[in-house]
Amino acid sequence: MTDKARKTVTRISGLGLVALFLTVFIYMADIEYYPAFMGTWEAFPDADMNILNFCMTGSQLTAMLSAFAVIPLMRRFDKKTLLLISTALFGVCAICAPLVPDIMFVTVMRTLSGIGFGGVLGLATSLIQQVYRNDKAKRDKLVGFYNGSLSLCGAINSVIGGLLAAVSWDTVFKFYWIAVPIFIMIALFVPRTPADRDDAEAAAEVKSSAAEGEKGLASWKGTLPKVVLASLAYMFVSIMFMAVASGQCSVYVSELGLGDETTAGYICGVANVVGFLSGLIFAALFHRLKRLLPVAFYAVMALGLVFYSMAGSVVMLTLGLACESFAYAVGLAYYMVYAAESAPPAKSSTAITLVTIGMCFGCFVSPFVVTAVQTALGVATLAPVYPVLLVSIVAATVISLVCAVRSRRRGEVYGETEEPPAEAVAV
Repeated sequence: MTDKARKTVTRISGLGLVALFLTVFIYMADIEYYPAFMGTWEAFPDADMNILNFCMTGSQLTAMLSAFAVIPLMRRFDKKTLLLISTALFGVCAICAPLVPDIMFVTVMRTLSGIGFGGVLGLATSLIQQVYRNDKAKRDKLVGFYNGSLSLCGAINSVIGGLLAAVSWDTVFKFYWIAVPIFIMIALFVPRTPADRDDAEAAAEVKSSAAEGEKGLASWKGTLPKVVLASLAYMFVSIMFMAVASGQCSVYVSELGLGDETTAGYICGVANVVGFLSGLIFAALFHRLKRLLPVAFYAVMALGLVFYSMAGSVVMLTLGLACESFAYAVGLAYYMVYAAESAPPAKSSTAITLVTIGMCFGCFVSPFVVTAVQTALGVATLAPVYPVLLVSIVAATVISLVCAVRSRRRGEVYGETEEPPAEAVAV
């Protein structure tokens, strides 16, 4: 490889950033389908509930595997090429899913589409991390905006998905043609950065850090537990969020007699707008609250589930889901930045991808967790499930507070450990 190819790009053009942000429509493609879950159930009344659940979130399982596979691939190949391959694979599988009127075919194609969109989030955020590694303020803003864009995209997809699902369950798949213009924009405007093994600047940073006794490759084993815990924490957040959002929201709205798929789409749309706005203020929240930020968004999530459990109107339901969306969006940006800061420079892409894997697995198992709780309680409705989930979120809030206090006493900010103030040392 030439020296020019090895040189790290230091900025992304405006159109390049637009192309990257548009990839959220690919990563959030499942939201387009979720309002059609009830329609799919009605279209295939003899289908096993486990198959229907897998049809709804099976793509998240393959997305998790894809995100994991992206880790070694990013070392060998540049992120732009991987983004193009992921986008093309997603488009083919998602568009073809309803062509055969068989629930197993639909499930298989939706599951395969997860291989396409699974690596998108990690690739896009890792590319931003790579380009703006020396401008952390810019990086935090872009990561927060990107993750906030997930919620804005979720709002758009929820509304459109609800409208299309009201026509028929298979009409929602027409939306996936959006993969074509996104593919073209990535090809034209996203810069081609070096593969991780060829990134001279990252290698120099690692060498310099190692020479100074700071974070180097040898420290990866020491920081890996932090990254794994961040991934597990966001997996929990994803399980809780998916238990109330999207497909489950559609079922809950019907259960309460508040409307149909279109109503659920509007509720999810408003909630996701809140998630988008939270992404815009993430950088300010993060640098002000630091390790106390998880305590804040877990508390908001608990409050949201209280509203959701008490829902007797569309307004209360929307308010509850808005709180959940806020916590989900802020939590994603927080754990990604925390993981990236905890890891050595050469492993930041791996750390971000591990958080993505946790999210995908959480989204996949969420409906099965809900079904398991229903079975344990001996109920077939969603309302009795939410108080049980509320208890777990309150417990998570308390645990997060204890961890935050301990981290602050050790002088931890982000994932790094800073020297305590002089007055604190001279006690």
